[in-house]
Amino acid sequence: MRLHHLHLARPIPYVHSLRLQEALLERHFADKAALRKDASLTSVAPPPTLLTFQTNPTYTVGRRHLNANPLSASQISFLTGNKEAQNDTSLATFYPSPRGGLLTYHAPGQLTAYLVCNLRTHNLTPRCYIRLLENTVMRTCAHHGVPNVMTTDDPGVWLAERSDSSVEEMADGTDCPAGTSVVPSGATPTSRKICAIGVQVSRGVTSHGIGLNVHDTPIQGGVAVEELYTLPKGNIYTEDLGTEYMQAPSTTQLEDSTILAPGYLSWGFSRIVACGLQGKSVTWLSREQQHAQEEQGVQATQPVQSTKDLTLERVADSLAIELARSLKIEEGDIDNILEEDILDVERPSWETLRILSDKTGKEAPEMDLGKQYRFRDLRQDTGMRILGFEDNTGSSS
Repeated sequence: MRLHHLHLARPIPYVHSLRLQEALLERHFADKAALRKDASLTSVAPPPTLLTFQTNPTYTVGRRHLNANPLSASQISFLTGNKEAQNDTSLATFYPSPRGGLLTYHAPGQLTAYLVCNLRTHNLTPRCYIRLLENTVMRTCAHHGVPNVMTTDDPGVWLAERSDSSVEEMADGTDCPAGTSVVPSGATPTSRKICAIGVQVSRGVTSHGIGLNVHDTPIQGGVAVEELYTLPKGNIYTEDLGTEYMQAPSTTQLEDSTILAPGYLSWGFSRIVACGLQGKSVTWLSREQQHAQEEQGVQATQPVQSTKDLTLERVADSLAIELARSLKIEEGDIDNILEEDILDVERPSWETLRILSDKTGKEAPEMDLGKQYRFRDLRQDTGMRILGFEDNTGSSS
């Protein structure tokens, strides 16, 4: 068994991540359809594939929750920042999502990771899969100098005040204890959440995944854009920046109650109750790494990891290694792949390719396939896309 890993370095539109994910899902579903038609075929479903990336500022909400609690046009306008941008552009986008969970936020500085895999292949239940993701994130945080993490009855990974036991011991492999949370000995949870989890399982195949906050990436686009992103004074996300930042001059007249946002994460999360958890906040690895190093500097003389090593690419690589460990895959069996390996609008139908290959033994380049992958929109208002089949005359099936 191998693990494929695609990491995209530059921020991408949220819908592009969905496009990549749906291409992988369609291969899994086509494989399942072929096996239903002919049980003698050998499954050639894609291996577990990890997509890691950062998106442009985007709010998403689980579609089931949205159906029960619709957002008004004015609420969506507030989230996207149309008022601040005077309708010239949106500061963020908004999309419903088929994943579980409530309202959350993605932006540069957050490592979003989608794992597309067949749970049955790994003998995992959905509940154990959530535990696997949480354990993977906990070990990743520990690898980057933030070992004081834990899970609670609320989904995701949280900061802990202290711990008497190792994250390596508490969060190993695919074990799925009967309890609902991993609480290291001596640990007490804080109100700071470092990683959100929201997944979907359809026909035994997973999609969506985690949002691990790495650092509060500064706003890009020049002064005119930066000054559209503001925070209320006294917010929890700038409390440790000091008075110098709070009193920094601005070229435009800000309201007395507001300051410029230091980055995308602090701006976006300050506008919502993340995951519907009142009284809670989010944090990020660079912030907690600095806190951990300050504490270690007092308590120990051992060297600590430099914050310069805390890039999204490094964290993505660490996450892939820890995920492989959770899935019982060797580190040497991780393959770094390209977008073209997943998404090619002229790729032959996976199901047709499989059936012809199994029945005739021909290689793919020699096949004359009558159908190709094409994209078609299902709902423009949500940005959700799936793969559909079109024949050479342009009709769809």
